[in-house]
Amino acid sequence: MHIRLKVIVSIFALGALLASCNKKTDDPDPNAPKKVEDLIIPANFNFETTTSVDLSISDYQDGATYQVYSLKDSGPNEIVYTETDTLVVIDDLNQLVAQGMVSNGSYHTVLTLPSYHNYLYLLRGKDGIFHGESVSITGSEVQYNFDGSGLKAFALADDQLYAINGSNTEVNQIDLGTGAVTQIGSLPFKSIANACDKVNNRMYVANKTNPFQLGHYDLATGVTTTVGNFPFNFPRMDYNPDDGLLYLSKGNKLYKADPANAQIIQTYTITGLTAASYCDLAFTPSGDMYIGDKNELYATQFSGNTVIATKISDPSLPNNLTCLAAGSNGKLYTTQVNANNRIIEFDPTDATWVYYPINASIKINDFGIIRAIEPSTGDVDGDGVPDEQDDYPADPERAFNNYFPGEGLWAALAFEDLWPARGDYDFNDLVIHYNINQVTNASNMVVEIKANFDAKHNGASFINGFAFQLPVDASTVASASGYNMTGSSVSLESNGLISNLSKAAVLVFDQTDPNLGNPLLIEVLFNNPQDPTALGNPPYNPYIIVDEQINHEVHLPDAVPTTLANMALFGTVDDNSDPNSGRYYKSVNNMPWAINIVYDFVWLKESHQITQGYLKFADWAESGGTLYPDWYKDLPDYRDNSHLDIQ
Repeated sequence: MHIRLKVIVSIFALGALLASCNKKTDDPDPNAPKKVEDLIIPANFNFETTTSVDLSISDYQDGATYQVYSLKDSGPNEIVYTETDTLVVIDDLNQLVAQGMVSNGSYHTVLTLPSYHNYLYLLRGKDGIFHGESVSITGSEVQYNFDGSGLKAFALADDQLYAINGSNTEVNQIDLGTGAVTQIGSLPFKSIANACDKVNNRMYVANKTNPFQLGHYDLATGVTTTVGNFPFNFPRMDYNPDDGLLYLSKGNKLYKADPANAQIIQTYTITGLTAASYCDLAFTPSGDMYIGDKNELYATQFSGNTVIATKISDPSLPNNLTCLAAGSNGKLYTTQVNANNRIIEFDPTDATWVYYPINASIKINDFGIIRAIEPSTGDVDGDGVPDEQDDYPADPERAFNNYFPGEGLWAALAFEDLWPARGDYDFNDLVIHYNINQVTNASNMVVEIKANFDAKHNGASFINGFAFQLPVDASTVASASGYNMTGSSVSLESNGLISNLSKAAVLVFDQTDPNLGNPLLIEVLFNNPQDPTALGNPPYNPYIIVDEQINHEVHLPDAVPTTLANMALFGTVDDNSDPNSGRYYKSVNNMPWAINIVYDFVWLKESHQITQGYLKFADWAESGGTLYPDWYKDLPDYRDNSHLDIQ
């Protein structure tokens, strides 16, 4: 807000001044959103958009790794069919939220999830064999037991391509050593997409027509087992042996899917494709993904929920490509629908290619590969986590990234800074986006915190700072770095923490304006690895330091202030805190001075109340979080953009 108030004005005079600025309307619009001051909010509601879930996994094998995904539903939220395409709608906060390894028969962690999410997807991996399962969230605790039932490994096959086409049901085996083509069986349906799983000695196939079944064809017996239905057909698919999931693609979208039941668990947008149609995708033995469109081949890089495609072929490569596989020799194999007794061998290092002869003229829409030589699962740093599952394969002290709200995603904190006076409830005095990564070791203990903060908007006239406090002793922190201190209002210890506090408080910046548009990476390194349950949930205990007064703090509702805070301010003017009962930073009608939004928040225009821009906020608050827990999203009838400061 833009009313500059001097510190010397007494708290009570401040309240009187604000009251005198309120204007009454004679005939209020009956259809207008409720005013914040008129909301009736349950006293125990803390305005959280997230929920905390304690996950305990029991597993019969030490060394098994788990990836934990947060899901809104067990399947797509909606499938939209058009004349030209099929759109699969899954929640954009479906994300990988935690990773860890089983030790002494268990893996335990605490998850911070969007409050409207109802499922966890648990992806287990051990020795190249994967198992995925959806588990419903029915309370604050989820317990899961895995006893190994149904797991088995198959004998390894020779290096072969397994080809299918959409005009018949034949399965053809192509020997890359001799060029021999052998029909080895047939499918129960026609398919244009397949992928091979060497460990389980099977080929996954997808029916090209409705109901788009997913099946796996046993390469030893020739039997196809149908396991589920996809919501659409697609030309690109491969199996990733690093995580045991199918990756399928259509147009400029990429999807992760569970090969056990065809459940889509995450979606990506692909950038850089020239003609986003046809061809295929393929994973190399080292885990790199290549993708093709109608006429080009591309290397890819994952960045959050985006896949960046970079062209690696030149115009000499033949057109109308239909498939892609990565050989054990580092070469890529592709072809055209009518193979004409040959396939194409492509070298991704220099874009050279040659025709590779085969001894039969067959139609090919796709082929998968069983490689004769696979790199052994290594553990370079010796921490017990296989390199393929280790985010830090050369660092024995680090193993897993655990992002909140998800890799490449941002959550937001929005503050009012006139506390203990009410303010105007536009929540734009400071809007700061954040992404927090808790880096854990092979024992699932937190080694360091990497917190990215991006100050997006400063609607205050005060000079405000921003910090967060961890619920651990300051002596546990070896160093805190990355902060930007431009003034002299905050004193720091030699390890970078805020001085004179027994619990670790980390400064991000002491003045907002110099940091607008300048993201900061705060790194907190611990002397000894910390139990993640002791650290609490990101973003921990964030707060603003008002007008360079180190003892004037504004926290999230019911968050305990630091011991530097001026306790005389509580319960004055419009604040209705009661520290003796653990009630902090709430007004008489239980409104807060700060909110944490698990989303990329669009802030309000100056003096426009949050209920005006976010039309479901009032219902959410008055219901104690039961109604519209996703009130902050850009869904139909959720927002009035005329009140939002859309950039």
